[in-house]
Amino acid sequence: SGISFRDTIPASATHLVFTDEKPANGTVLTDVSLNKDMGVVGYLDGTTYKVSTRRAGVMPEANERCNSMFSGSTLTNIDLSNLDTNNAISMNSMFYNCTNLTNIIFGEHFNTKKVESMSSMFQGCTNLLALDLSNFDTSSVTTMQRMFTGCSLLEVLNVSGFDTASVTTMYSMFADCPNLAMIDVSNFD
Repeated sequence: SGISFRDTIPASATHLVFTDEKPANGTVLTDVSLNKDMGVVGYLDGTTYKVSTRRAGVMPEANERCNSMFSGSTLTNIDLSNLDTNNAISMNSMFYNCTNLTNIIFGEHFNTKKVESMSSMFQGCTNLLALDLSNFDTSSVTTMQRMFTGCSLLEVLNVSGFDTASVTTMYSMFADCPNLAMIDVSNFD
């Protein structure tokens, strides 16, 4: 689960990246695989926590439930460029209360097509200044409540590509975002 993964992130890590690279010999590895077979491992490289399959061209896959995957962590930068989220159906509280987080990189493998809930996904990310979510496929999402609540420094938010036809609640979606001067919701249903 997302919570189980979160608990493997070392407190000393400031950056997190998903990769296929092999760690140096002698590196201490943590098993973060679903099957507990060392198919995906985490290891510290300086202050960067790397999550790797150790197989060239094979990227780590997220569980169906990415709930609280990074919540409450002390990370400042998260690179999701090489995380395969094709099977994810829930991203509730994924970055909840990541108060040190300043940068999230979403890449082509970050697929939200099957995701049904994004409740509190970025809630409490008090140091995020900008988020470009224009490539998110939200056609299956039914709840976006508190999605950005408490993102108090957020100035730039691109949700212009959101498909909200299936959404049944947006309660407090943008609450307590005092620096957010403009949001383009013209495509919202």
